[in-house]
Amino acid sequence: MGKSLPEDTLRIASLLPAATDILICLGLTDCIFGISHECKVVYKEHGKNVNWCGDDCVHVLNSSLIDFDRADDAAMTQQEIDAKVKANADSLYEMNEASMELVRPSLILTQGLCAVCGPSPKQLSCLKISSHVKVLSLQPRNLSEVIESFVQVAKACNVPTRGITMKNEFQRRLFQLRSFIDDHYEGSSNRENSKAWSSLSEKRKPKVLLLEWLDPPYDGGHWVIDQIKYAGCENSFDSLDSCQSDVTKKSKEVSWDKIYKSDPDVVIVACCGFDLDRNLKDAKEAKGAFMKLRAFRENSIYAADGNRYFARPGPSLLGGISIIARCAHDRIISLSKKIDELDFSPKEGLGWSQVIFDETKQAEIEIEDTVTIANKDDFYKIHADTCKRGKKYYLDPETGYRVFTRIGLEALGKCCGSGCRHCPYNHASVKEEDKAKRIKQPALLYRAGKFTNKDISMIKVLFWSGGKDSFLTLRALYRSNPQRNDFAVVLLTTFDETSRIIANQNIHIDSVVRQAKHLELSLIGVPMHRASSELYISRIGKAMDVVRKEILHEHGIIGSLVFGDLHLDHIRDWRDKELSKLKIPLEYPLWKKSYNHLIESLRSSKVECKISASNVEAVGLGDDFIFTYDKLSLMKKSDVTIDLFGENGEFHTLAKTWVTERTIALGID
Repeated sequence: MGKSLPEDTLRIASLLPAATDILICLGLTDCIFGISHECKVVYKEHGKNVNWCGDDCVHVLNSSLIDFDRADDAAMTQQEIDAKVKANADSLYEMNEASMELVRPSLILTQGLCAVCGPSPKQLSCLKISSHVKVLSLQPRNLSEVIESFVQVAKACNVPTRGITMKNEFQRRLFQLRSFIDDHYEGSSNRENSKAWSSLSEKRKPKVLLLEWLDPPYDGGHWVIDQIKYAGCENSFDSLDSCQSDVTKKSKEVSWDKIYKSDPDVVIVACCGFDLDRNLKDAKEAKGAFMKLRAFRENSIYAADGNRYFARPGPSLLGGISIIARCAHDRIISLSKKIDELDFSPKEGLGWSQVIFDETKQAEIEIEDTVTIANKDDFYKIHADTCKRGKKYYLDPETGYRVFTRIGLEALGKCCGSGCRHCPYNHASVKEEDKAKRIKQPALLYRAGKFTNKDISMIKVLFWSGGKDSFLTLRALYRSNPQRNDFAVVLLTTFDETSRIIANQNIHIDSVVRQAKHLELSLIGVPMHRASSELYISRIGKAMDVVRKEILHEHGIIGSLVFGDLHLDHIRDWRDKELSKLKIPLEYPLWKKSYNHLIESLRSSKVECKISASNVEAVGLGDDFIFTYDKLSLMKKSDVTIDLFGENGEFHTLAKTWVTERTIALGID
């Protein structure tokens, strides 16, 4: 490479953003006279004012076939971009020889790793460059080589000490982050102070899938593999790939089937060349593909500034590691707080963000009986720890009030009727008219009467949202058993403990109580605490205890848990996996039933179903569902892709059962 030049004679042409980033961090901004078309954003990130015209200005040395500063290119879909790149892989960049002559570089920094990422040494060979000009081609394949490139660049610029200092500082900060993660996993029970993971083992670290492209999907390669490791996580594909130890593995195109099989705990959309806003937009548009993932159902899909923190092999990769750690450990409150406090951690909303689909809480989109998520201090764990110590009360972390534990309440000998948070008596003494607004534990909200028929020894527990699907499921159960002499139905509704609203439906629990009373069916209410890490399966298990204690006679059994799912495989798969732990059969009376069959059943019932929530302009709040169904059927002919029953979260309904005679509504007249 020849001898290094004195700093005051340096005239640097940087043809990749990573090199420009390194140079600015080394304090060599004034030595940069030429850059690639993508380097301008690096100056903005560092808050540097740049002279783009006049004497000794910074020249842009190349153009690109795809330039997102152009409106037409920015509007291209990922599929269109991918096709254009593949068709022009060897000619994406064109060098500007006139600008290079004006720069008169003494050092050119380029890369030889990826023909798509920037101009390569091969493209420089066609230019008239003096043999005295040094060309340094950076091609790091993993994080260690990225860190060493700081020293490489510094030596080429005759400031080797600065490179060593930069390397050491990067490593110091990296190990500071890693120490927080290691302390958590090695120094505590892995899920201490954590929000609820519905299916994450306490003895393993999160599996992360970082996507460098969505259409078609590409996984993260090269240094991204190390970024995931240093964030205290596992690569989601490690269990599937035989070459998982290959730390220089390139990013590659993968199938969605492989993604589903890898079952990541966390997905981070960090597409190459895109900032946070674009990745958020594209991630939302890929909802249909993400819906089959457990990570989708557990609110664990995030977007990040992929251009800055993952695609650029320079000092900003440290921020990328922090983003992975922050997203992957988002539910570990104490750890995520420490990560947020690091001065190099990108802030939420600037460097990364949770993907909120359809502008509603993702957990509430597809599964009405959603997993609870602790977003404050976790009183469930505090309560469990306090009970282990045999204490009668603890101080609520949010209010500071004294809260009696289960042990303290059991010492009273009976329910006090106050709707206590940890009532062990199923709120037995809370007045019936107050239960819907006061209970904190699963409890009987309405009793339609105990079993008296000796021939009925089995209960079917119908998970009830108050909408059309739940109602049609109930109707199907009754119509399949006209004599109604071998089972009885009990309704079970989950709702938010604070708002008393049923997820998805935008229905208040009072409306469901009204439905139950009119239909003469017992109703179990299950309040879901958003500040508790208690698992969903645990809450439902408690609800089953209420059914057994309050409704079944001594010889009765819970014959099945019944759901109104129609055709969404990923939701049924989730239920089959999680609720099978209760050892109760699951039943799906409407599964794969045709919409024509269902709409005719609804028409026959004479029950009005009104739109209670909508995410699409074509469906208005308060509209009649049958009218909406007919309207959407006509729109289908115009290629408007809205599910006729709103099964993809487009809209939800309230079944006003009380406006129709019970026997007609249930089809048992």
